[in-house]
Amino acid sequence: MNLKNKLLFVIRLLTYYIFYTTVRININYLTMLDKLSILGNGSSALLSALNFSRLGIPIDLFFDISKKNDSNLVTFLSYFSLKYLSDIGIDQLSDQKYETINDIECCYINKRSNKRTDLRFKDHKIKPLGKIIPNNDLYNFLLLKVKDTKNISIIEDDISDINLDEGNAIVNLSSGKSYHTKLVIFTDSKNKFIHNFDKTDYIQKSFGQTALSIDANVKRSSQNKAYQFFTKDGPLALLPVNHQRCSFVWSLKDNSEILKYSKEQIENEIYKYTHNYIDEFAVHSINKHKLVFSFSKSMTHKNIIMLGESAHTVHPIAGQGFNLTLKDISTLYNVLHKYLSLGYDLNHNFIFNDFYKQRMADNTLFSFSTMFMSDAFISKNNFINKSIETSFKILDRAPFIKKKIMKFASGREIL
Repeated sequence: MNLKNKLLFVIRLLTYYIFYTTVRININYLTMLDKLSILGNGSSALLSALNFSRLGIPIDLFFDISKKNDSNLVTFLSYFSLKYLSDIGIDQLSDQKYETINDIECCYINKRSNKRTDLRFKDHKIKPLGKIIPNNDLYNFLLLKVKDTKNISIIEDDISDINLDEGNAIVNLSSGKSYHTKLVIFTDSKNKFIHNFDKTDYIQKSFGQTALSIDANVKRSSQNKAYQFFTKDGPLALLPVNHQRCSFVWSLKDNSEILKYSKEQIENEIYKYTHNYIDEFAVHSINKHKLVFSFSKSMTHKNIIMLGESAHTVHPIAGQGFNLTLKDISTLYNVLHKYLSLGYDLNHNFIFNDFYKQRMADNTLFSFSTMFMSDAFISKNNFINKSIETSFKILDRAPFIKKKIMKFASGREIL
């Protein structure tokens, strides 16, 4: 090989090396730019990971699988939520083993006179309203789906710190590893890093109430119907899971004597209000949950977007908490899809601003309305009691308003 050919050979090698090195750097850089990280330990984190994985980008899910959900809580999934989950490939929740809820019957019991005022939500054109799903079932369905999704990486190590700047976010683990990302999503209200935010941007207060969640076998005279009893001690919901199984959720003041009752005493108390609707029931388990209100005024912080309970923890009185979370997730997916397809980075201000504008009004209205409703229904003020009683009577004779409420509860207003 003459000198000229040797020089050409060396030039080719250098060219290939430079090209390979440049491509590798660019690929790593693009991967870093397009990576999305999710922090949480519940169904909201799993659902977020599944939904955003459809964008075709890598998802780092910081999730401790060992922290399994062992509560007996249930979730009301509206018609919209069930349809949306089915559309993204989670169709086990439409299984017939979960009873369809078509009607809701409310009963207000005056705290002084014990007079009952009924309010029925029933419209054959607006059904189903949704289904009641045990939280454990929902969690397990989502976890199996996440494990089968190739572009989701589950990272179980403890997070020691999160560094935020104008460009990248760096998630540091106790093991010494670090993960770079453009966008971090919080889904858990117990996330310790939320407390590093400006306190003026985050509202948190106790409701002064504890909820009893009760899993029971129940024989009922009517199927496909949920009940809400506004008792003198607090709102009591009867939520059918299937033909044999029901969940009761009773929100009580922290000083209520009922919280000290035995299982048999609680059964007797519940039967006082529900005896017209159930023939017999046997309690399997009773859990207690402190009720806390939390609300983020911005839902964003530098490279972070807050969804679900990290953005809003609401009172269970309306049974819409998870449906509100799903609206957040579906909206953010649409926003990300729009801007990523136009070539914007994951942390561009347009994404944060657009998401905020679309979700803030709904989250604010719903969060604070449920807080005011909770205060009103547990109040012993005679004027408030009479006002609620009158409102029930007027509303029961206003089919147009009831239809609007049913459409909202089932999610048909946003389809």
